[in-house]
Amino acid sequence: KGEVSGDSHSFQGLKDGRYMLMLSDGMGSGEAARRESVATVSLTENFFQAGFNDNVVFDTINRLLVLKGDEETFSTVDLCMLDLKTGDASFTKIGAECSYVFAGSEVRTVTPGSPPIGIIDEITPVSTRMTLSEGDMIVMMSDGVSSAIRTAEWFSEIPKANAQETADAILAKALSGGVPADDMTVMVSRIVAG
Repeated sequence: KGEVSGDSHSFQGLKDGRYMLMLSDGMGSGEAARRESVATVSLTENFFQAGFNDNVVFDTINRLLVLKGDEETFSTVDLCMLDLKTGDASFTKIGAECSYVFAGSEVRTVTPGSPPIGIIDEITPVSTRMTLSEGDMIVMMSDGVSSAIRTAEWFSEIPKANAQETADAILAKALSGGVPADDMTVMVSRIVAG
């Protein structure tokens, strides 16, 4: 939306063989939103790299953000943990928008979960699990993009052969409405046999 995006993201392999895809949207836009989303992503990366489980990770991060005491600052967590051996994916959403999985001609929707992190004392993350296959694509986005999407048919003309082309096409279509009202981030990952 402006010179500084309030969205942050991460994608990295973990020591236990899982691959972490994460997107965080700091509420609002600009530098304050960027600081919140960067802190959320960084803390999440560090806790998962240290081997903590999901409940400990999110409870601890939430408590740290709540203790800051600033009611105007909070961020979302949109997380996909992918087991690279089995293709099992676990999507955890805390205040995040829908994600989508392109599986052949089918578009699966991963629905949102609990309120954003850092607002209330205790959170209960909602996780959705599914098994992915070679060629499937995981599409994660911030609310600046998702606000343009009404139904899964919105993706019917989006190319699905290359992850970068898919991300570019989704962003271009979301931007076709004019000037963005919020920061816009799209993450697309394609499952490829190793």
